[in-house]
Amino acid sequence: GSEMCIRDSNEYGSYSGTDEKINAVDGNDALLKSYNVIVGSFRQRLNAQSLCERLRADGYPAVLAQNAQGMYRVVACSFDDRATAVQAREGLQAKYPQFTDAWFLINK
Repeated sequence: GSEMCIRDSNEYGSYSGTDEKINAVDGNDALLKSYNVIVGSFRQRLNAQSLCERLRADGYPAVLAQNAQGMYRVVACSFDDRATAVQAREGLQAKYPQFTDAWFLINK
């Protein structure tokens, strides 16, 4: 509801996100834009891969990425601008209650 939107915009004001360099595991870095909606972080590639495949099956352009520390990030979707990423995160959270803690990663 609207209360959620208000809370979201506040969170967004303080920016619930992190800056880090990530790379696509399959080498297709062109799929990773600046603003990435992250729905999962895993140490095990298999866990990240299965979540990624589930999102793709639902029509999301999910990308399996990895940071310098070797953590796997499941990118549900990726955008050039913040506003679109925020909208996408809200849509994702509305569709999947388990992704309420989805966060932004700004790819450096």
